[in-house]
Amino acid sequence: MATHGPAQACGFHVYAPTETLVERLMDAPSVVLAGADRESPFRFAIERTLVGANERQTLPGLVDSRTRRVMKVNPDAKVLFLKDGETDDWERSILVDASNRAVVEQVVHRLAEWQQGQDEDMFRLFSALLLHRDERVHQWALRELDRAEYSTLQALMPVVPTALLLRDLNLPTERGLKPIRLLLLGLNGGAEHAALFEAGVARNLTSIGPLAGVNSVAWMEVAGVAAVEALVDRYLVSEAALPVAQELIVEALAIQAQTPTGELRAAIEGALTEAVQSHPEIAPMVARQFGARLDWSMGEALAKLNVSGVSIEDMEAVERYVTFGAKRGVFD
Repeated sequence: MATHGPAQACGFHVYAPTETLVERLMDAPSVVLAGADRESPFRFAIERTLVGANERQTLPGLVDSRTRRVMKVNPDAKVLFLKDGETDDWERSILVDASNRAVVEQVVHRLAEWQQGQDEDMFRLFSALLLHRDERVHQWALRELDRAEYSTLQALMPVVPTALLLRDLNLPTERGLKPIRLLLLGLNGGAEHAALFEAGVARNLTSIGPLAGVNSVAWMEVAGVAAVEALVDRYLVSEAALPVAQELIVEALAIQAQTPTGELRAAIEGALTEAVQSHPEIAPMVARQFGARLDWSMGEALAKLNVSGVSIEDMEAVERYVTFGAKRGVFD
């Protein structure tokens, strides 16, 4: 099962702190569809078990007025309930109706495969669901893809109209989906979006959130080498930038350094080599982010530095990175 990628623990998925529906489904020993009880219409009654043995338990909560209205108009509408494997409590989840029932059933059918580590199949499915006509399914797909490593998104190259990504980009009620929308916009957009991503980097240099990093990745996607040079020369070494924003920019550079495009990788290595010479305080960030990806290409540059004025932890991060790089024969 995939772990959260770059803004969770210093990665761009720190913006997805809660479990997604697929993660909860995987953990649930029982998954059922429920409707209003015929004898007591304000109570839920299990009508179909999707996962686990047939359940006969009483479900918690009342059928609220909105749900009753929906079920009155559409008698086939049901509510998905999941059982918590640790507490044995039931959790009310999404409304299932004609628009999303096939998707829910398809996901449940594939859970066993995905639990065995078939992440590629899972993310491919949700990549295709980004174009689903039901907005609920579209948002569900965004949340699941938010867990994918960026290299997975690059490989899938989900096709999404840029107008659709821009439409709800800044909605306060969907703040949690902004990072994944930005990443997908970078993969689907062109040079005309470069200014949007640069503005996002500049605006988030003093933020503790992930958007400085997310915009950096997307900017490099659409502007290539020009974005790399501007990121390092203008923003990474800015006195206004908080350390957390600097680290996210370095992480974005480390992520894009994995690209098969040699020109972009060479530009990243060259720009960072110059930057650490004049700003050695960013060396620990480079060590952490490139080391986390087993990328020892910055070893020679960091080995030549006299890193001082940093914490012992930061100094050790540089030393470990240089040592591992030397063991792998990256530099003399």
